[in-house]
Amino acid sequence: MRYIEADEKLSLRGEPLRDAIESDIKQGLIPFWVCATLGTTGACAFDNLEEVGTVCQEFKLWLHVDAAYAGSAFICPEYRGWLKGIRRADSIAFNPSKWLMVHFDCTAMWVKNSGALHRTFNVEPLYLQHENSGLAIDYMHWQIPLSKRFRALKLWFVLRNYGIKGLQKHIREGVRLAQKFEALVLADHRFEIPATRHLGMVCFRLRGDNDLTEKLLKRLNNRGNLHCVPASLKGRYVIRFTVTSSRTTNEDILKDWAEIRGVTTEILEELNVKIERTRVCLKDTREKNEAFGSSLLLANSPMSPKIVNGSFAAIFDADEFLAKAYAGIRISVSEIFN
Repeated sequence: MRYIEADEKLSLRGEPLRDAIESDIKQGLIPFWVCATLGTTGACAFDNLEEVGTVCQEFKLWLHVDAAYAGSAFICPEYRGWLKGIRRADSIAFNPSKWLMVHFDCTAMWVKNSGALHRTFNVEPLYLQHENSGLAIDYMHWQIPLSKRFRALKLWFVLRNYGIKGLQKHIREGVRLAQKFEALVLADHRFEIPATRHLGMVCFRLRGDNDLTEKLLKRLNNRGNLHCVPASLKGRYVIRFTVTSSRTTNEDILKDWAEIRGVTTEILEELNVKIERTRVCLKDTREKNEAFGSSLLLANSPMSPKIVNGSFAAIFDADEFLAKAYAGIRISVSEIFN
């Protein structure tokens, strides 16, 4: 098994995959299967299916796509951009039990050519043959087990109960609440978000050594008010915060964040650790943005209202009030241009 190093966005790209395949072939090995991921476990990152699929077709490899968590979000059209290149995949699976309100376990899987499974797993001893053999789909020929649980019924009930619009509303609300949590984290200088938030999962950590974040996670779980799961992203220990329940509310997010902040303060005081606020120098800002300062009006007073590129803004200290206010702001592109 080969693990391919991801790029700076934690995405599997085509060239590193091609290099690994060519290296294996030179060693006399026979590459035959590649697993790409849409929504990785650690950071909900997305592999580049277009590039990976092209390489798989070039070397005639089976491309399987693991979309365990994020696959549910593709019910919403605005998230299907990550599916670019899916036509090159031979199979794809996702878990409705992760985000579509179906209890564990429930996995949906599609294959482009079921004949490949039949050729591999078909078993026909006399004691397994019956008068209806070949007349209906027999899933014992699709997999190693000779039978399968009837998981489809509980998924069918959810689909019938909520419908497409209800499920889309559920997914979008989970993403909105994750955006709210992300805003709260960003407003606290002690924390950082080391990976881009995608969908309903936020990865965050305390600035500094991994030990601090690990202590925070263990203390949070030990208190029992919320449960956190860790991950390692290129050597950095992170905490994963995911919104998947249909019962989660704004109040739940604020309550969880208050717990996280409180425990963080407690740990830092115990260890006598102070995380300094990172300040961006005016010189650095001007170097990164040539137009900086060209559209600021009424700038002679630090606390006065500002007009920034035609938008009204006000300056406050980044305290808890600002964190809550910022987290509640949602401006959609459609509202701006309509």
